[in-house]
Amino acid sequence: MANGNFQLSGESRFTDPSSELHRNLDRFLGGVMIKGIAQLAAISQNWTITAKSPATYSSVVRSWRHGKLLLTHCAGDGVTFHRRPEHLGDSYDRYVQMAVLRSGNIRTVQRGVLRSLGPDSIITLLLDEEFISSTTDEMDIILFYVPRSYLESRGLNTDLMAGATMDNALACNSIRALVDLAFVLQQRDEDTQRGFIERAILELLTGVATEFTEGFILMDEVSASTRIQVLNIIDSNYSDPDISVDSIAKSLGFSRRQIYRFFEGRKVSIAKMIRERRVDRAELLLRLPIKKTVASVAEECGFGGPDQLARAFKARHSCSPLEYRSRTRRPSS
Repeated sequence: MANGNFQLSGESRFTDPSSELHRNLDRFLGGVMIKGIAQLAAISQNWTITAKSPATYSSVVRSWRHGKLLLTHCAGDGVTFHRRPEHLGDSYDRYVQMAVLRSGNIRTVQRGVLRSLGPDSIITLLLDEEFISSTTDEMDIILFYVPRSYLESRGLNTDLMAGATMDNALACNSIRALVDLAFVLQQRDEDTQRGFIERAILELLTGVATEFTEGFILMDEVSASTRIQVLNIIDSNYSDPDISVDSIAKSLGFSRRQIYRFFEGRKVSIAKMIRERRVDRAELLLRLPIKKTVASVAEECGFGGPDQLARAFKARHSCSPLEYRSRTRRPSS
């Protein structure tokens, strides 16, 4: 279900703290009761929303966000969301919506394909394309908004995620438990674990999506196997400053050109995948209570020096590593 208005989506950018995405998100940080079609219409901006029972409609919406990840938890009466062509072109276009149900059922149509699912499954929708999404009454659903650029940097072909359903009860249970913990800590105004919760949820969502997309036979078996090996090498060795396309190709016994061919059509290059992993790790280190120097963070993450780290943070966050640290960590008590 595309909760466009209960919505909050958007990658955290220091340059635009009052963005449309964050404004939509922050309305629900403490939890909000929505009653009747008038209140529903007031938050309906990025999709057309229709209540199944307009006269008695009621739901509770709450939200949480940190770094790349934004999510909303919606519980209540059934609704239908329609993201129409006139809604496209906004800031939501950059995201994939991944929905996990606790109870109820959901039906979606994207690219002309009808999907339906219940609890213990994940359904994904591309927000830069039209879709219709409908939930039953007594629904309880968590909607995650993940940047397509992040998923692509993890080697995923997000084009395969349009209206896709993924079954993984264990991952869904783990994700729900992490979300529950996130809301408990938010209620207590404890934010020291937010970065770890964000990372754990993203890893689980990415793992389920990777398992799903690799099930498609889009290339011969050798190519698919090699691509997985490349991604595993990046995951295990991104902190090595000498890792490169050439070193990866050599370790697998392929030429540089062959490695590139295995990733043809991908929106993110191998070099960018390596850089994104390094920045992700640097963000985590900079949020730790123990302050490391920028130079030591750069070295630990595989950057050639603090200047390279600074350029990477400038590209992602439009700020320096030290500015990022000061804005994402509480002052020491």
